[in-house]
Amino acid sequence: MRNREEYGKDRKYKKYRKDRRKPAVWHMAAAVLFAAALIFPAALAETARAAELERPGSAVQSDSAAPAGSVIQTGTAVPVTKNLSYGYSAAEAEIPISITNHTETVMEINNISCILTDENSCFSVLSGQTGKEGQTLTVAPGSQANLCLVSFLTGMPVRTEPYSAGLQITYTDGKNSSQTQSYTLSVTVGQKSIESCRIENIEKQYYTGEEIQPSVLISNNGQALTAGQDYTAGYVSNTDVGMGRMIITGKGNYRGKTEKSFEIVWYDKPVDVRFNGETPSEAWYEEDVRITAEGCTVSDSLAGAYEESYLITAEGEHSLSLYCKTQKGYLTDAQRFAVKIDKNAPAVTKMQISGITNQTASVSVTAEDTGSGVSWYYLYCSPEKLETVNADTIKNSSGTMKISASEAAAGTAVFSLQGLSEGTVYYLYAAAEDSSGKLSETETGSFTAKKTVPEEVLVLNASASADTITVKALADTEVYGSAAYCLLDASGRNVVRDWQESNEFTGLTEGTGYYVHAKYTGSDAYMESKAVSAQVTTKYWAFVKAPEGLSARYGQTLKEVKLPEGWSWADSSAPVTVANSGYEARFPADAAQYDYSRIEGYDADAGYVARLLPVKVEPAAPVLTWKAGNTQTVVYNGKAAVAAAPEVALINNEVFQGSVSWSWRKASDSSGNFAAGLPSEPGTYVVRASVEAAGNYSAASADMTLMIDWLQGAPDAVLSDQNGKTLSAGAWCGEAVLTAPEGYEISFSPSGQYSGSVRSTGETGKDGAAATYYLRQKAGGGIARKTVNVYIDRTAPGGSISVGGAAWSGMVPEDKSELRISEQKEVTISAEDGQSGVKTVEYTISDKKCKSRDEIQKLGGWLIYNPDAKPDIKQNGANYVYVRITDHAGNMTWLSAGKILYETSSKNTGSSAGTSSGSSGSSSSGTTGQSGQTTVSGTGSGGSKNSGTKGNTAVKTPEKGTPYIHGRESISGWDAIRKELEDAKPGDTVILTMNGTSTVPGNVLSVIKGRDIRLVLNMEEEIVWTIDGRSFTTGEIDDIDFAVDREAEAIPADLIQELAGERDTRQLSLAYDGEFGFTAVLTIHLDKKDAGRYANLFSFQEQSGELKYLDSAEIGESGETEFSFTHASDYAIVLDEEPFDGTAQETEEEEELILPEREEEKEKEKDVRTTVLTLVICVIALAAGIGICVWLVRKYKKEETE
Repeated sequence: MRNREEYGKDRKYKKYRKDRRKPAVWHMAAAVLFAAALIFPAALAETARAAELERPGSAVQSDSAAPAGSVIQTGTAVPVTKNLSYGYSAAEAEIPISITNHTETVMEINNISCILTDENSCFSVLSGQTGKEGQTLTVAPGSQANLCLVSFLTGMPVRTEPYSAGLQITYTDGKNSSQTQSYTLSVTVGQKSIESCRIENIEKQYYTGEEIQPSVLISNNGQALTAGQDYTAGYVSNTDVGMGRMIITGKGNYRGKTEKSFEIVWYDKPVDVRFNGETPSEAWYEEDVRITAEGCTVSDSLAGAYEESYLITAEGEHSLSLYCKTQKGYLTDAQRFAVKIDKNAPAVTKMQISGITNQTASVSVTAEDTGSGVSWYYLYCSPEKLETVNADTIKNSSGTMKISASEAAAGTAVFSLQGLSEGTVYYLYAAAEDSSGKLSETETGSFTAKKTVPEEVLVLNASASADTITVKALADTEVYGSAAYCLLDASGRNVVRDWQESNEFTGLTEGTGYYVHAKYTGSDAYMESKAVSAQVTTKYWAFVKAPEGLSARYGQTLKEVKLPEGWSWADSSAPVTVANSGYEARFPADAAQYDYSRIEGYDADAGYVARLLPVKVEPAAPVLTWKAGNTQTVVYNGKAAVAAAPEVALINNEVFQGSVSWSWRKASDSSGNFAAGLPSEPGTYVVRASVEAAGNYSAASADMTLMIDWLQGAPDAVLSDQNGKTLSAGAWCGEAVLTAPEGYEISFSPSGQYSGSVRSTGETGKDGAAATYYLRQKAGGGIARKTVNVYIDRTAPGGSISVGGAAWSGMVPEDKSELRISEQKEVTISAEDGQSGVKTVEYTISDKKCKSRDEIQKLGGWLIYNPDAKPDIKQNGANYVYVRITDHAGNMTWLSAGKILYETSSKNTGSSAGTSSGSSGSSSSGTTGQSGQTTVSGTGSGGSKNSGTKGNTAVKTPEKGTPYIHGRESISGWDAIRKELEDAKPGDTVILTMNGTSTVPGNVLSVIKGRDIRLVLNMEEEIVWTIDGRSFTTGEIDDIDFAVDREAEAIPADLIQELAGERDTRQLSLAYDGEFGFTAVLTIHLDKKDAGRYANLFSFQEQSGELKYLDSAEIGESGETEFSFTHASDYAIVLDEEPFDGTAQETEEEEELILPEREEEKEKEKDVRTTVLTLVICVIALAAGIGICVWLVRKYKKEETE
């Protein structure tokens, strides 16, 4: 255990340590609070702003919000609010001002004084309440007491602003210290709900057919509300009988909506209804009935017109529904009335006598009454005629028969008369009575009782067929009445046919017995007779089978055609024919036992059955005989052969009237089919002559051999060249001309066009070719076939001129290049021809520059070139070398060298390069060789396979603007080109030199549409268009201008700059505007330095002002590239290292402009992130600081306690 001294020291040390820590604790707490002061104001401001946004703007404080219940504090006026609804009571308008003791001792309050500070206020301080002056008020701890009671004036109206007043309370506390407090009183009077008001019941309303709008009494605490001021009323279902509703909507001092129901009923007070001024009666009225209602108008329709009375004029019983309307417009429900009117007596409209016999009769009496209706029918019958008679006499006579209306049917009463005497005349008198007791006029009539038919007049005769019994008609029907017939079976008990007017019974069974009955049905004077009968048996149906399968052969008679037993031919000597319609044969009939009425061909008078029997007759075969022999030979004439027809023999010396048809096949094709007609080409054939089946003869044919041979012995045609010179065997020519001998025409096709001569222009090659031709006789038309060997060369020879390392292979009409030499140079001429071979090479050297071949021809001095002794350039000054090369067919090529300048005194250190163009218009190019001299190459009149001179005539280049087939200047102009395209074969490519024109006619383009043909257009400035005929998509093709402007500036420069930036660009403008209708591939040459790069094509959209990407193409080694076009417009080409991929391309300049913007955006994002991070760190630091403070304070208190 520790001693007291040590314990004391320990306590002092702890106290010292606590005292030392106090400043540190408070310093740390201050630091934490300072951080809170820096960080939380913004948060508090934000919280306040959020709270401001969430707080309702129309909230009204309640009594509980007033500070009247708290300890009164001097200073600022305390607001006291109260909310009241209009119509409030005085008790509801009281406002207590109270105090609550929050201390632990009793509170004493003396000398309380309550004074309103506003004059003319609607507030007042009530007297006699707790807290009056001179009294001591004690308030226990935790209790509440009123200081005074303020009353708000009742009956104040609703308004938007509250009613207010000032209140000042003074008192002394238990220490006799004076206290004063001011209050601001505020009372808001709001609208009262109309639903809380008293609404009186609405009386029942009488139906008027119109809208009913009853009034209603509404009160609030005994005070009546005014319609239009305090509320408005609307109505629903307020027209028809039933429950209506009043919709009451608060107004002014009242709010809300409620409704009150009311009942709409028919007018239910008694109404005095009169018929003709009297009380209504169920009896029959004999005049019109007028219905009235006292004090009301009446109508038979609820929505109809209402009159002072309702008039009924029609007779009969009337059931009415009438509505009555009072003078106030109230309507009664429908009232039912029965009215009976009968103004006239009944009438007998018809009396009919029927069923008269020798003892009885029936009389029908028909009567009608438009009023009360017929009630009784009367009939009086007597053999004596009454002179004077009326309805009353008939009704009251003892012998009168009567029938009630209930026994009559449909207004007709039927009386039965009995015990009449045969042949006696009877007189009838009829009348009717209606329900009102009126009698009709008398209707009269008469009849005679019938007699019996005498038995002797009933005579019955009948006959029968297989299915019909016919009775001889009874006579004297005009006296005894019409006859009736009946049929019974063989037993006489069962009816087969009931009584009928017809005397014929059909549809009966063959071979069956029947009983026939007959009678008179009676007339006006006679009764129906008794029936008489007779027995009759029907016949059997006859059956006749005609012979079938009869046959014969043409040339026989019917006697040779056998028939079955019983049958015989009507004319056995008649001959048979193939196309017969049958021959008559006969069979005898047994009419006594059989019925032949159904048998075809039955002749009752002749007693037999006649039939036309078909006979199948086999036709005879004609015989064909070749009178000219079975082998015939004819000469070929290009037409169908003509052969001699065979003779056709018939039987019985009949003459053949038909025609012979021909068919044929090749003799070598034994299994082949025959073709119609006669052959026309040379050869050996089997020819068949045929006759068709006709009449009594069958088809027949006969074959023979027909040989068609070429005409023999015809002379040969004369062979010459295009100039008319006769050619020897193996001689060459530019064109081979074959002339027909006298009396003949010639053609290269046996079926072609024949004329006096023909020309062969196709090149044959160096070995020549056999040409087959045909000669046709002018007189007989026979054709001979001949063959001759021809040698044709239409291609000019090729060649070149070489001097000092420079070479020329065509005509050079202008000095586009110049060769300078300082020493004598040898001239080398090369010549070649792949077909007929080079015949001569001639040259001349002149100092004169010639512009045409005519000028060159006139120079003279032409020498034969000898390769072993080549000429030299040795004349100072300008030298021009001209060469002409001729082959064995006469084709000639012209060559010329450019200007060769021989300067013996100058020092030639090099030469200039240039171009030279020949007469064909194509260009030549020059290159510098190792020696420093210029090599010039190109194409001229002899430099192309299909160019140069033809024979002795040179083909000139077409005039400027006239297109031609490349290398074939002779085919120029659109008509010739169109013909060439029409003759082109699938897969061909036709190349045109446009020669200064750019428009291609639509009819030329249409030729290749849909065909596998390509058309190439060589334009100027190294522009080439290629069109594939299979790419066409439209029907009609317009003329199209294919011109391309490479210097166009149609696209705005800023748009180009925006697209390309610093990249190289080109603009193209196509002359044509719109869709091509096909795909055209454009080959265009750019710079060689751009080889390997990509040309990106954009189309200018003029309407939108945009450039639309179309295609990318790699640039070739020579700088060429290709694009496909389907329409013409303005275009931009952007050169780049990569093809355009559809995304925006940014230049370095654009990237420099965009980078700062992106950096700025990044900085903004960084600032936001930094701000958020800082705020989070501050919140964490603040929370940590508060936590540390709390921990230190608690620890300090704990240590203080210790």
